[in-house]
Order: sequence, then C-alpha cells, then structure tokens
Amino acid sequence: MTYEKASLVITIRNEEKSIEALLDSILNQTKKPDQILIVDGGSTDGTINKISKYLNILPIRLICQKDVNIAKGRNIAINCTKYPIIAVTDAGCILDQNWFDEITKPIKILDVDVVSGSYIGIGNTFFQKLVSKLLVYNFNKIKDNSFSPSSRSIAFKKKKWKQVKGYPEWLKYAEDTYFNRKLRNIGCKFYLNKRAVVYWQMRDNLSKLFKQHLNYAIYDAMGINNLHIYLLRMLIWYIFIFTLMASIILNLYFFTFIILTSFLAIFSYLIISKIGISNLNTKKYLLGLIIIITVESTKFLGFFYGLLRRSLLILKRIRMRKIK
Repeated sequence: MTYEKASLVITIRNEEKSIEALLDSILNQTKKPDQILIVDGGSTDGTINKISKYLNILPIRLICQKDVNIAKGRNIAINCTKYPIIAVTDAGCILDQNWFDEITKPIKILDVDVVSGSYIGIGNTFFQKLVSKLLVYNFNKIKDNSFSPSSRSIAFKKKKWKQVKGYPEWLKYAEDTYFNRKLRNIGCKFYLNKRAVVYWQMRDNLSKLFKQHLNYAIYDAMGINNLHIYLLRMLIWYIFIFTLMASIILNLYFFTFIILTSFLAIFSYLIISKIGISNLNTKKYLLGLIIIITVESTKFLGFFYGLLRRSLLILKRIRMRKIK
C-alpha cells in the first residue's frame, strides 16, 4: 500500500466562535489535506452556516449526526475516509501552516504507524496565558517517542485504527489516551514530530478549567488510563488529608503547620519550574497556586469518582449475567 494521500478528520459541536479560525488555518496549509471529514454532533448555533462558506474552497464532506460523542464522531468520519493516512485535530485549535505536511510526512517516508504532533496553549487573557504556562507540555523537554499524543495533533495508518476497532465510543472523554494505549499494545511504532504544531485555545476561567480536568480524570478512571500516575496522586492526597485531619484533631498545631507548609512548598516548586523565578510576580504566583491546587485536587476527586462509577458498572453487568 502506498501512503501518499491523507484525510483530515474533525469532530465538532457548537463551535461557531472557533470553527472559522480552524478552517482558515487549513486553507493556509502549505500542503492541504486530500480530503476533510467533519462530523457535527448536533450544533444548535451558527456552526453549520459558517462551515458552508468553505465547502467550495476545501474538499470538505460534512456529516451531521446528532448526539454522538467525540469518539463515535471520529469513528464515523474515519470510516468514510478514502485514503490510508488519517490525521486528526479538534475544534478550538488553529493549525500551524506546516502542520498537515509534518503530521503525515513521517508515515510516508519512515517506517512508523503513528505520528504525535506538538501543541502550544494560546489565549488572550492573563488567565489563559498562565494556564498555558502551567499545564501544557514543554515539548522542548520531551526527547523520545514514548509521548502519548493528543488527538488534537495526531496521524496514523487507517489499517491500525481498524485493527484496534477504532476509538472507544463508550468513553465520553479521555478517548484518545485509551486509543493510544490500544495502538501501543498491538506494537505500533510511534514517532514524535515536534514540528507538527497545533495552537490550542485555553479555558478562560477557573470553572471551565475545573470541569475540563474533572471530565478528563473521571473518564481516565473509566478507561483505566495512566493508572500508576493517578494512584500515586491519590496516595499523596490521602496521606495529606489524613495527617492534616489527625494533627488538627489532636491539636498538634506545629505538625499541622509543617504539613501545610510542605504542600505549599511542593505547589510553589511546580509553579516556579514552569514559569521561572525571574518571570514570577505576586499575581502570577497567587493565581498559579489557585490553578495548580484546583487542577490537582480535581484530578484526585475525578479519578476517585470515575473508579466508583466503573465499579458500579461492573457490578451491574455481573448482576445482569446472573439474571440471564
């Protein structure tokens, strides 16, 4: 099979504010996709009208499928593609002008099955810029191909997608992490191309950031993604909460102070390591502290809740089998 042509897959729902920026960035690619499949999951705003303006200038096939999640939307789109290479990105992103060429080229010229692209957080507000600094990977520090790609910047062979039976449609979020694990389990060769850059719009307030990371953590637990990392995080939080409560109940105020100071020092280190001491000021530090504590505690709570949901679903299935 020759790997010369490639399709681009995008899933959307109510992206009226962001879809034009994404489509303009596709229009400006140095190498444009040979085919573009967009699955709309039931937009109720002006998204479809804005896409219609591009139908005559880009090779877009728009599929409207109400109430499908991201995973199912991608599977629908990929199943309709004509070419052996699939590139995937998301609404809310803007593609660097060389992205499509860079994300697909390694499959064409190297013996690889999956290409991981990089991404950079963007936003106009102080909050968004700080979130980008604190939470988005620094790809300059990633040196190998063990990086697990996000489906906002990835390409893979269609036959490998078929081999793992597509994205997991039973996961509403964190579907790409599960999909990546399945690809690695069948021996796919991954390649990290840092030049395949996507610009990713950051959440613009703490409430949206909380909801985003809560959903990530819940569905990571449902899919048993990154289990060792989450279990370590949960252990640390359990130790912190238990020792803090015990010291307060026993009136060990000095010990309470030590515990709180230690955790504050850990969070402070995380902030300084991301921002740099020379660029840090009081406003960045205090807001950064709120962001880090919110995200870390959200991951702990979300993963715990997700494990509980997974356990209840397993028990339900066992009961149903017994009834049958």
